[in-house]
Amino acid sequence: MLSSDTKRMKSKTKTGFTPFEAVVRPGRNKRLRTGFTLIEVLLAAGISALTLISAYSALRLGWISYKRMNSNSQAYQDLRNGLEKFAKELRNSFVFQAKDDNYKIHFSGKQREMSFSSLVPTRNKDGKTYTVLSKIFYKFEDNNLLRACLKEKDILIISAEPEYEVFLSNLAAVDFYYGKKSSLQELSWEESFDDKDTLPFAVRMKLTQKTDNLSAQPFTKSVILRRPDEGA
Repeated sequence: MLSSDTKRMKSKTKTGFTPFEAVVRPGRNKRLRTGFTLIEVLLAAGISALTLISAYSALRLGWISYKRMNSNSQAYQDLRNGLEKFAKELRNSFVFQAKDDNYKIHFSGKQREMSFSSLVPTRNKDGKTYTVLSKIFYKFEDNNLLRACLKEKDILIISAEPEYEVFLSNLAAVDFYYGKKSSLQELSWEESFDDKDTLPFAVRMKLTQKTDNLSAQPFTKSVILRRPDEGA
């Protein structure tokens, strides 16, 4: 004949076992409860939190690296475009002499600034491109290379003040050097040019670009202005 405890156990077995359901074993009067303890729950929560924090940190680091790389890439591309424009304007430079011989735009060069006359492409209101005579100014100031341009009739106004705009930004240094050809094989570089009747043989710009959390990047751009057969 089955005891009351054994009957109660069979009844529990038919209904199914759950982790927190009381179980009475035969021959024992002590009840046992199965399930997760508080320490186990806290440990599992801690491991889950550490996993989430690690995943978030890796994702955030990757996003910051991507933004930094993209920013530096864009700055490098802007620098390349600016140097190409700078070189093109220099190649088109010349000494401008007015018809009445009373006004001349000569090439003026110093270590941190220069000015010269050049032919610059411009668009009219209809969107057509044409070339105009201009006087171009460059100077380095407050970590920026600034550019100004006086066009057409404005270059004949001696009192006209150029309006500078940022041409290249985030620069640590910019220096201009002017090439003088002393012989067919030798070219010397000087920090200024003051000959009012001719152009320097070449112009060299050395600049150093700032980049985020990286060492400064130096660049050099040299532009020849005069043909070899024009002499020194």
